[in-house]
Amino acid sequence: VKRLRRVLKYNNVWLLVIDSHGINVWCAAAGGHMTHHELIGGIRVYALADVVRHRTLIVPQLAATGIEKRLLERIGWKIKWGPARMEDLPDYLAGSGVGRSRRNIRFMRFPWWERIEMAVIWILPIFVVGALIYLPLLGIQAALNFGLGVGLSITLLFLFLPVIKFSSATERKVGLRRFVFLAWSLVTAVGISLAYSIQTGFLLDWPPFVLAAGCLCAFVVLSIDFEGTTPWYGSVVARNKNPVDIALSEERCTGTAQCVLVCPRDVFRMDGHRRKVMITAPGQCIQCGACIVQCPEDALYFKFADGKVILPDVIRTTRLNLAGERSIVVGREYPGGD
Repeated sequence: VKRLRRVLKYNNVWLLVIDSHGINVWCAAAGGHMTHHELIGGIRVYALADVVRHRTLIVPQLAATGIEKRLLERIGWKIKWGPARMEDLPDYLAGSGVGRSRRNIRFMRFPWWERIEMAVIWILPIFVVGALIYLPLLGIQAALNFGLGVGLSITLLFLFLPVIKFSSATERKVGLRRFVFLAWSLVTAVGISLAYSIQTGFLLDWPPFVLAAGCLCAFVVLSIDFEGTTPWYGSVVARNKNPVDIALSEERCTGTAQCVLVCPRDVFRMDGHRRKVMITAPGQCIQCGACIVQCPEDALYFKFADGKVILPDVIRTTRLNLAGERSIVVGREYPGGD
């Protein structure tokens, strides 16, 4: 909230603060901790109708996975989706076209300083565990080599993430992203063990191999849900051999473009001539479900490779758990047709 107030210090606005239980907006909305129930409760608890004359709420775009716009409209409040990132709010409120374009503020960027922050979150526990193992086993030199080597490698991995990213379609065909991740971990393991060997003289002894094994174990832990800690990829914990894709029923689509407004990955485009939405970048979809939740015509749904589907009502009535999974019933056909 303090960061938001700093961003909006030159704007004359009211802030409605909803408790997300210490979880970021995106994860809280997807996990059921910040939904339309909490928002409606906040409106009534703080008597918002008596505070402001208008009936318009600017809601974080990333909350669209859990907040149903149409339910707020039923009680007389108009919902507008704000930008994906907080720093774009002043330009959004100004509505002057200054700064980033409207399309760019919908895309969830992942700047280098946030990638470093995420790297540190991974590095600290790995560093502590490595110190507890290697300090009594091999001494401070090995512990430092492990901590600094793995830390530097993870930091570089996050920094170069925009370079090594691939579409999910490519990944499913050749596993290119997993190959890059494996190669990165092997290079790190060899580098750390060689550096330790040169420093200590243990060229063909067991300590360098123990260091290399520890490095590989660290990257195995990192690989469990490395992609899920970025805003560019869906969690691999919930991914199985039957991948799910976003699908559109053109018969139902009426061109309200709510999916375009809430998608953080720029998957959709609006065809103004046909008044229909098009899925132009399916490989960028991270299956957050925001587009499905907000579509007023239920024209969007998830479809498995074997033809089974997950219907919109199921997405709206289920939430993601910590493993990125939903308790869902999978249907055979979509009532609206393909």
